[in-house]
Amino acid sequence: MQTHFIIPEVKRYWEQMQDEIWDILSGEPVVLCGDGRNDSPGHSAKYCMYAFMEQHLDVIVDVEVVDKRQTGGISTNMEVFRNDAFVSRTYLAAIDHNAHVFRKAAVTASGKPKHNKVYSKRSKNWRVKVVKEPRTYDFWPTIACRILKKRVDDEESILQKVEIPKEHPKNIAQSIALKPIPKTSDLVEQSLSRFAASTPAQSHPTADAQNAGTT
Repeated sequence: MQTHFIIPEVKRYWEQMQDEIWDILSGEPVVLCGDGRNDSPGHSAKYCMYAFMEQHLDVIVDVEVVDKRQTGGISTNMEVFRNDAFVSRTYLAAIDHNAHVFRKAAVTASGKPKHNKVYSKRSKNWRVKVVKEPRTYDFWPTIACRILKKRVDDEESILQKVEIPKEHPKNIAQSIALKPIPKTSDLVEQSLSRFAASTPAQSHPTADAQNAGTT
């Protein structure tokens, strides 16, 4: 369901949103800001999501996801891949941001704008932040309808085989270690062998006494 129907429609909606954004920005001066974020800290990071945002409008114009296996563990080899599930979630986050970035300020019963106080760790000061109207998620009914229609129109079984593209990271390495995954039994045997080799041989007290008596 996810591979054949959900992911393709999320991608299609994002690409259409991208086209509309670039149509608006066409012929205008554009200032782009980029930022990358890993899915986890340290060397255990597997994915890096990089987003480009137009500074004046605060809209995301592009997102790319990089897998550690695609770069060979080298940060300079940044090549885009298609890990569909992770990329689709990234697209949804970008769609959600762009759909709600222009929300109006929420107002009180008396018509005054709502504010929240926020403490900045960097400046060590308090500041006020405008409270915006609740999110509407207007994009979701369109995506949901497209997914259902794609499923209804599909004549193949939902259990149809899923083929992994050649450029998928799994075809490069089975894990982020970039090395073949050994058997657990082999690792246990190696560990026991190293332990035995590092343990000095101990002589038996009885045998030592007998040897002393014979001499």
